Amino acid sequence: MAQPEVSQTQLYEWLTGDDDSRMCDDIPDDACQEQPHNFFLHLFASLGNKLADELSSARLVLPWLLGIIGAPVWMVGLLVPIREAGALLPQLFVAGFIRLKPQRKWVWVAGAVLQAVAAIALALLALIGSGAIGGLLVLAALVMLSLARGLSSIATKDVLGKTIAKRRRGTLMGWSGSVAGGATLVAGGVLMWFGDRPGNLALAILLGVAAAGWLLNALCAAS
Repeated sequence: MAQPEVSQTQLYEWLTGDDDSRMCDDIPDDACQEQPHNFFLHLFASLGNKLADELSSARLVLPWLLGIIGAPVWMVGLLVPIREAGALLPQLFVAGFIRLKPQRKWVWVAGAVLQAVAAIALALLALIGSGAIGGLLVLAALVMLSLARGLSSIATKDVLGKTIAKRRRGTLMGWSGSVAGGATLVAGGVLMWFGDRPGNLALAILLGVAAAGWLLNALCAAS
């Protein structure tokens, strides 16, 4: 006997405990009608973003990259400050401008695509980068990645506020945290499999998968 198909709305209602997925007080009616669809888009976007973050970690993966290409050791100490400061700068200087945009999702898309481009650049540097010049290019790509991360972060919060009702955002954040935790475990398992340090090709593949994660994030944002 064939099993009955589970619709997206039914799965949404099961995950959220919401008997009526289309009752909203604080988002537009058209967004309310699409809330189950948007809920899963946010979940998949979170998965792509978290996996990409872990596979391009400034604390582990990028120090490996600098070591493999023979960059000066002092550059390693700049990785985390660049990653963190670069993500905060857009929030300080352009958040107001972004919030004036009628369609902020395209800022999210642009930020995710730029992060993917930066990850691809890092993957290429794992294969062809060398010495101090290669290290400087890694830092430049990280600056681009971090600034784009800040753009996406601002826009993501605004889009969330317009597509998911307030009473469902906590549930979404809970499931996003679970998905992100799973992605972190997968990424950690992959990194442990490489042992002390992966080779050039393996590192390029890791960063390529990170780029794919951000492209998934961009695709979900654009949908």
